[in-house]
Amino acid sequence: MLDSLQSTTANELSKRGYRRVENSDNPDFFVSFLVGAVNQSQTSVHRSNPSRLVQEPVFIWSQTNDYLEGGVSVILRNPANADIIWQGIARDKLSGREARELGKTTVTRLVRIIMKKFPESNR
Repeated sequence: MLDSLQSTTANELSKRGYRRVENSDNPDFFVSFLVGAVNQSQTSVHRSNPSRLVQEPVFIWSQTNDYLEGGVSVILRNPANADIIWQGIARDKLSGREARELGKTTVTRLVRIIMKKFPESNR
């Protein structure tokens, strides 16, 4: 998963005019990530809508749906003092295979959503 995070972020930054540097003494910023998933529950209440012409009983019932919500945060820090200079977050309900493994496809999709908000390089 880390490879996917790094390569997708590097590609998205490159599209915006930034380039990755290795072992540089003077980078513009450091990039870090947070990835996680949380079990969620959502309860909804339903009511039948009986016809006005025929007397029908009104039924009320509730339904609880459990799901997994996954999220990615991309954090850019100032190398001089470690202050956060930009942070983007994306999350989504995960279903099916995504719920079983927060994998490459999900991470790539969420990083692309985040990086749409990242500004272009002015260099």
